[in-house]
Amino acid sequence: LWVAETSTVLPLTLLEFNGRLVDNNGLLNWKTTDEINTNSFDIERSTDGVNFQILHRVNTGPPGLAGAAAYNYTDDISGIKSQNIYYRIKFSQMDDRQLYSNVIKYQLASSQQPVIKISPNPVKDNMQIQIYSSADNLAAISLYDQMGQLINKTMTQVQKGTNVISLNIFNNRPAGIYQAVILLGD
Repeated sequence: LWVAETSTVLPLTLLEFNGRLVDNNGLLNWKTTDEINTNSFDIERSTDGVNFQILHRVNTGPPGLAGAAAYNYTDDISGIKSQNIYYRIKFSQMDDRQLYSNVIKYQLASSQQPVIKISPNPVKDNMQIQIYSSADNLAAISLYDQMGQLINKTMTQVQKGTNVISLNIFNNRPAGIYQAVILLGD
């Protein structure tokens, strides 16, 4: 009779990773749980989405932390000349494994005028609307079909800086051309 007993500590769980751009800062927030085998987090930034550089290292809590933990980091982006900025987090495990978060992409606005970008194009199920606003505002998002019929209207609060709004309303819609009308403020 042969018996092998092994135990593997599963990596942490990333509950949330988000951020927004305000003035000349990238404000990043993330939440984790089960940091049992985690040494540290490296916040990484890229201007091309491929080559990332470490901005800052955050050491995790005491070994064996099993509950939820929240973290944040503020990145000064005043010297960035690129139109886009990308962030991700590298998780270093005690067993030398490395895991990566999803990548957050922001388009840097070159002026104080509102900037609106819709992706992906074409939209299949989920449409993401990136809105840069120079002030806290109410955004009214109206979507119309080819016949000019209103198919969805969403009101949402946007904060000063870059906001990303996801609308999952196309999964039961036929393929076609749709028009989005976005109004900021009064």
